[in-house]
Order: sequence, then C-alpha cells, then structure tokens
Amino acid sequence: MKQFLLTIVTLSLYLCSCKLDDDNVTDDITQYTYATLSKIVTEDIDDITFANIEDGTNLVFNYRFTAGQDDFISDDEYGERIIFEIDANATAFNYSDDELETILSYFNQYCFCANIGSIQIIDGQISGQKINGQNWDISIDVTFSINNALETRSINGIFKPE
Repeated sequence: MKQFLLTIVTLSLYLCSCKLDDDNVTDDITQYTYATLSKIVTEDIDDITFANIEDGTNLVFNYRFTAGQDDFISDDEYGERIIFEIDANATAFNYSDDELETILSYFNQYCFCANIGSIQIIDGQISGQKINGQNWDISIDVTFSINNALETRSINGIFKPE
C-alpha cells in the first residue's frame, strides 16, 4: 500500500510540475498600412454590404488585427479590419461622426460567426498627420453596431506604405 501511495504522489507531483506547451499558440498580429492609388468600392450582395479596396487615385488606410491562433482550440480564429479613404494630396485630416461617411470608413470582422459584411462607421473620430514624408500617425476612436450591440475601437498607430 505504501508503494502504491508513493507512486501516486510521485506521479501527481510530476504531472503538476509539467509546463503547458505553448508552442502551438501564436501571438496576436496588428498591422497598420496604407495603399496609394487606391479607392474603396462597396458591393451589396443579399442585403449585405462588402467594402473592397481597388485601384484608384486616393490613399486607403488599413488597420488589421489578427488574434493569436491556438491549434488546440477549434474555430478560435478571429480578425478584424478598419479601412477608410482620404485624398492623396492630404497631409493631415480630422473627421468625426457624420463626416466619417465621406471617407468611406468601414469595419469588418473575420471569425467563425455570422457574416455581417462591412459595417459603415458613422460615429466617432478618425484623425491623422503625415510624418517623416511617408508614414502617417493615425488615431481611430469609433463606435459602431454589430447585431444591435455597440462596439468601440480605440486605435493609435503609425501607418506605413504597403
């Protein structure tokens, strides 16, 4: 009996001291980019709006977040993006609330969930200043509705050319 208890205690201590394997978990990825000679084009399919970036004459800014992936959890993939378009000659801008419609600001989420398409952002503020000739210091503080629930994003980043 003592041998059995000793074996159980030893095995328990060994199992408790094991480190969980995080090798199959990736880190979150956040990207801040913009494209020149671009524009945002929307398309409605089955009452869902989809915003796409195509060739054009303006600057299109693209914030993208991709959550870390855990290989041991199925369907945990999640990503989102915010895009908006400004005049190619601008060196600074500040848009708020209804003005956000003029810069075609949209939110997308990518997940194992219902497809909501591209949600137009019309509440909040997006501002930016061109720095060092090519990068942009951008602040995004917006609110939008997904399935009747309010979502807020506050993002600050240096956007670089693609």
